Amino acid sequence: MPAMFRSLQIRRGGWQDLFIARELAHIPAGPDRYAMLMVKALASCLGAWVISLGPVAALLLPSEHISVGGYGYVTDGAGLAAGLICLLGGDLADRFSRIRILLWGMLLPVGLMFALASLRDGEPALFYLLYVLMAWSELFAVVTVSALLRDFSPRTGRAFGVALVAVGTLGANWGTTFMAGHLLASVGTWQHMYLYFGYVAVALWLVIWLLGREPSRGIRNQILPSMRDAARVQANARVLEERGVKVLGFWRYLAADWRLWALTVAQGTFLLGYHTFVSYGPLFTIDAFHKSPQEGSALTSWIYLSVIVFLVLGGIASDRLRLRKSLGLIFTILSGAGLLILGSLSDHALSSAGIVVAYVVIGAVMGITWPPMLALFSETAEDIHASRQTTAFAGMNMVTGTMYHSWVIVIPIVLASAGWRWVWFIAGLGALATAPILLICRGSLRRFTLPEVPVLAGAGAVLSQFAERDLGSGAST
Repeated sequence: MPAMFRSLQIRRGGWQDLFIARELAHIPAGPDRYAMLMVKALASCLGAWVISLGPVAALLLPSEHISVGGYGYVTDGAGLAAGLICLLGGDLADRFSRIRILLWGMLLPVGLMFALASLRDGEPALFYLLYVLMAWSELFAVVTVSALLRDFSPRTGRAFGVALVAVGTLGANWGTTFMAGHLLASVGTWQHMYLYFGYVAVALWLVIWLLGREPSRGIRNQILPSMRDAARVQANARVLEERGVKVLGFWRYLAADWRLWALTVAQGTFLLGYHTFVSYGPLFTIDAFHKSPQEGSALTSWIYLSVIVFLVLGGIASDRLRLRKSLGLIFTILSGAGLLILGSLSDHALSSAGIVVAYVVIGAVMGITWPPMLALFSETAEDIHASRQTTAFAGMNMVTGTMYHSWVIVIPIVLASAGWRWVWFIAGLGALATAPILLICRGSLRRFTLPEVPVLAGAGAVLSQFAERDLGSGAST
């Protein structure tokens, strides 16, 4: 393997590592770091891919004799339960290993995909059981990947790095709807379609098993302001690991700063609109614009593709401009306005091209909003204590998951009484409510500044041993 991809070199590990050594004693730089980020984005994709039922919902509901309301109660009730125990997974990951929990934990949900694909028609009880068990992928994948992407992202690249968590999740939403949009009519049944989903999930898990890594505990329990600070952080890590890395107490961290959780609530209100698309996008497109099931999946996939593209662009812009709160404020207001307009378009005779334009525009403003807001959360969490990054993201997932899963469960009630117009009106108000909460959270509306990395006592001799090649192309951000 070329030197520029030294993190991808495979070394033997024990059975608990699934036979490949997982810890890196160096900070990947340049193409090596981007390779690590892409592997983690694939892990995020796997977590969402496992539980993607929206693209096959139009065939699933009549096959298993499930109402639209029952579908919402099951899928989001399972996610709600999983979110409530994410803090347990976050605590274990911070104390032990993030990548191991990811790899071992995702074996069961991936296997259950094939059990679900072999389900016969008319067995709703068994469907409920299997799907609830699969929904625990949120515990193993989403939470750990969020922290792992932060571990490979300096603050000058944080928005781009953590945005890849959402890119991976959206990649799953887009990929499953795209596959369904092109294959659903030919395969005939949702079970056959889900079998194809299972094959993709196995391929994703194998890539992560082969290439997934994490920094050593000493590295990940520090703040990395920019790649120029890599040598200092690596030198400090050796000293910290010799002394013993201290992890801040679980309950003490949770109570350390209420503004971290206020920011989480803001993220939850913003996500109401996005998760309406995730759970009901194809059904909304079919009902509101009178499209076929295949057209509903194909058209809905455009919003995911748009969000993916603008997540990347928004992350790059936020890092280059060094702006977090101001970008979040501007684009969350635009997102709310876009959802309100979408509600007003319900039951209008829109062409397929018109639907695509509406979805692309809404996806663009939502995509740009998320990276600076997620980066602000990650930076706030590590300012409180760097050792509890996974716990912070687990808490975020618990709060936001409780909010948007509860909302998706309520959607059928709103839909039955007031129609799609009010569903999108409430989601739009949720996005608008994010802006005032952002104002009271940590961080400046102006450009952020970088903290300094002091050299710990005893690290000076270690620092002098690092060659220039350890920084590689990482001098750039």
